[in-house]
Amino acid sequence: MALTKDHNIINFDEFETSTNIDRRQLAGLYFFMVLDRLVYLAEWLSHDRLERPGKYSEVDDASILLLANLRSKSGKDPLFPSREEREQIYVPIFGTAGSASADFPRLRDSLMQAAADFANRQTGTGFDALIEGFRTALRPFKRYLDNVNGASVRFSRDPVLAELTELTAYSILRSDSMASAWGYGTEPTADWPYADEGQPSEMVDEMFEYFSARMNPDETETSTPAQGFSELQELALRGAEAIATCIDVSAAAPPDDIEDVIDKVFAWHCAMRPWMQPA
Repeated sequence: MALTKDHNIINFDEFETSTNIDRRQLAGLYFFMVLDRLVYLAEWLSHDRLERPGKYSEVDDASILLLANLRSKSGKDPLFPSREEREQIYVPIFGTAGSASADFPRLRDSLMQAAADFANRQTGTGFDALIEGFRTALRPFKRYLDNVNGASVRFSRDPVLAELTELTAYSILRSDSMASAWGYGTEPTADWPYADEGQPSEMVDEMFEYFSARMNPDETETSTPAQGFSELQELALRGAEAIATCIDVSAAAPPDDIEDVIDKVFAWHCAMRPWMQPA
């Protein structure tokens, strides 16, 4: 039996369906957390346009207004949480990069291991046992998601982070005149960052390298030091799809449905591999 909804995020409409209805808001929070780099960039741009006005002389008025609003409201308006305030949203739910013993990372890792065991099985061997092993890992993961879900998560997902991301930071970075200011002839489309587009990833990486060196010379992004934006985007998309699917599907569902969940979790697991490599 096929799943009622196959979460495959390729544009904003699919993102909204998969992460903003039917108790799937946690999937949206995960996506925003992983791609918080885009909010960092918009915040840095909001200062840079004052420090280097010549660079942004041809940026459209709508983007300038968004930058001005972000700079003036960050940390002062409930819909524009600062970096520290965003961490207060994310960390209690998802833990931190190094907190392997926290509930979410621990349960996620068990789920991913069960999915990997199933995906790497010998053909025709151990099917039933591996399905049951995945069910065993899925139950506590779902319980955890159910326990932390609710009014606070829904409010953080929308309106708070929806305003800060899609309506502000992402809109700034999608501007064709902003892309031109940074020397790029092709701007992100309206589907970005929900769709993988090569040139926007290059632009984001260039911006991030520049601002990291210029504005935070003594600070490094210790959680993802070697990965570019395309790897972050893959992790955000596959993770959101997997979390939404885990929320949708009962651990007691038929094996065919469990296999569909396994496929999503294994794709998430594969997207995490760049962060699991030894230093």
